[in-house]
Formats: sequence, C-alpha cells, structure tokens
Amino acid sequence: MSQRKRFHHAHGRWAWTLAVAVIAGTSPGSIVAQNPGFERQRELFQLFTNCEPLVLAVTVEDAGEEANGLDEEAVSRAARSRLRSARQYTESGLNLVSIEVHIVGYAFAVDVELWKTMFDPVTEQYNRAVTWQYGSTGTHGGNGTYVVSQVQGVMDVFLDEYLRVNEPACLS
Repeated sequence: MSQRKRFHHAHGRWAWTLAVAVIAGTSPGSIVAQNPGFERQRELFQLFTNCEPLVLAVTVEDAGEEANGLDEEAVSRAARSRLRSARQYTESGLNLVSIEVHIVGYAFAVDVELWKTMFDPVTEQYNRAVTWQYGSTGTHGGNGTYVVSQVQGVMDVFLDEYLRVNEPACLS
C-alpha cells in the first residue's frame, strides 16, 4: 500500500467523523461523550474476529546490505512465534495480519495491519479491508536483528489490543 493510500486510510475515517460532526454542529469528542458505547463499538469493528486464528503475510522491502541479518524469513519467524504463543496463527483463514518492513538506508519503518473479511452489501461480495494498524519507525545502525526486535514489539502491541477485544470469544 502506498504512503498516500496509507495516509488517506489512516486519516480518512477521522475526516468522515469530523465532517459528520461539523454538519451536526457537534465535535467528535462530544459524539463520544454522548454515546459511551461508541469507543467499544469502534474497537469491535477494528479488532473483533470472534477469536479466529489469523493468517500471516510478511513483506520486507529494500533490506539491502545496510540491515545485516534482516530478511523476510527472520521477520516471518518472529511474527509467527508471537501469533503461535497467543494461539492465533493459522495458515489459511478469513482474517489476516500483515507485517511490512521498509528499510531506507539506516532508517526503518515497521507496520502491522489487521485485514478483516468484510461483506459489501452493494456488490454482495466478501473481501478483506484494513480495520486496524500500528507502526514504529527508527534507525537500525546496520543491525537487522534490532529491526526484528521492533517487529516483535509491534506484534506485542497488536496482540495486546486484539486479545483484549476478543477475550470473551477466546475464553468460550
């Protein structure tokens, strides 16, 4: 996904909320205050999958020679290990967690996205859509292992949120 599409995706949903709020003459904060279930509904939409295990997709772009020890297999192994520890890994399923690692010189970006299977009533088709994302940026100093540790960190953030929202389903 290009940076422009990422920006639009990350900021587009809040722009719609803001537009509706302006038309209605209220602020987004007051919408949340007026509807205490709004935050929970948003979390469920973003992360709830009924605790179904997730397919893993990994992309490592432009690792080059600057990040020694960084390749798709190392990133896959780290992310898969985190998912397996949480009993949330499968090789085939409806929902997907995507890890993207971008290296530019000695800088890096790690992004994790949850792609949920959604139904479009207009086309009457199912497809995946990004409903949650988180990322980390920094410099690696030529140490690809450091970038892999950052992958583990973003996976921990994702799994903490994902399991919190899915906890009732995971316990049953």
